[in-house]
Amino acid sequence: MRPVFRIVLGAAMVCATVSCATYNKAAMRSVGDVAVISIQCSRLVDMGEDTEWAGAAKEWVRSERFDLVPAAARVRSDLFNTYARSLPFTLVEEQPLLDSEVYQGLGSGGIALLPEREVAVPAGYLPVSLDDGKGVQELIARFPEVNGFLWTEVTYTLVKKTEFHGTYIAAMRADLTVTILDRRGRGILRHTEFSEDELEFRIVAIGTLKIPDVASAIVRATARASANMARWLEARNAR
Repeated sequence: MRPVFRIVLGAAMVCATVSCATYNKAAMRSVGDVAVISIQCSRLVDMGEDTEWAGAAKEWVRSERFDLVPAAARVRSDLFNTYARSLPFTLVEEQPLLDSEVYQGLGSGGIALLPEREVAVPAGYLPVSLDDGKGVQELIARFPEVNGFLWTEVTYTLVKKTEFHGTYIAAMRADLTVTILDRRGRGILRHTEFSEDELEFRIVAIGTLKIPDVASAIVRATARASANMARWLEARNAR
C-alpha cells in the first residue's frame, strides 16, 4: 500500500500547486515559519504561435546578454521587504537557509532543478521545480523544522497589440505567481498578478530587437507585476 500512498500524495501535491487562486487565511495564520524555497524568472518568453517570433525567443535564451537576474533580484527584494509586511507568518531567515547543507543538497534524491539556461534566480537560490509532486514531498521531508514552503515564479509573454503596414506594436507582460504549501503539500496560498511594461516595442522584424532592450522590458514589467502583488497582499491582510 505504501507505494500507492506515495503516488496519491504526489498527485495531490501537483493538484495543489497548479490549482486556481487560493487564499486560506486561517491556515496562513497558523502555519508558523515559512521557508522561501525558490524565486524564479523564466527565460522562455511566450511569443504565441508565430514561428519566426518563437525562433527569436530561442535565440534570446542562448544569449548571455539576456540577463534576467535583475528581475529575479527585484522580486526577492520585494518579497522580503514589502510582501512580508502583509503576510501573517514569519519567513525563515534567508541566508542561513540558503547556506545550509540541506538547501545546498536540493537537486538530488528525486528533487528536480529546472535547467539553468531556462530560468533566472537571485544569487544563492536554486531553481527548484514546483511541478513534481514527489520531489516536493521529498523536499518537505528534508526540512522537518519548517511548516510552510514558498515559491515565486514569473513568466513572460510578448503581447502583440496592433499591426500597421507591417509594423507590430507589442509590449512585454509579466505574470507573477506566489505559491505557499503547508507540510502536507496543500496549497494555502496561490495567487497571480500581472502587468505589462509601460514602454512598447515597434517591431518591423523581430530579429531587429536588441536583446538588452528585451531584458530591460522584462525587468520593468516584473517590477510592475510585483507592485501589484504587494498591493493585493496588503488588501487581503487588511480584511
